[in-house]
Amino acid sequence: VPAIAKRGPITVAISTGGISPSLAKLLKTEIHGLIGPAYGQMANLLKGLRGIAKQRLPRYNDRKRFFGELTQGQVFELVRRGKVQEARRRAKTLLDQYIKQTKK
Repeated sequence: VPAIAKRGPITVAISTGGISPSLAKLLKTEIHGLIGPAYGQMANLLKGLRGIAKQRLPRYNDRKRFFGELTQGQVFELVRRGKVQEARRRAKTLLDQYIKQTKK
């Protein structure tokens, strides 16, 4: 049975293949510490954008770049600082920019 580290909609399963449940438990504790509340908040923000991004950015590579920028840039940093509403506004602005770029 894997050890499960869960934070909001994010779930990480750890298994040692039965060799050491205590090592799996240790890894679970350490990983859970790495997955702060911001990751769950970010996952929820991304979930809210996924449908509209799929509609408005029909090409996979455009969506990949868009979501990559969200998770590796200013938007996630805003979420980490507790500014979720500002992050949501910034993400929507970025989406509008990506939509305009794809129409060119």
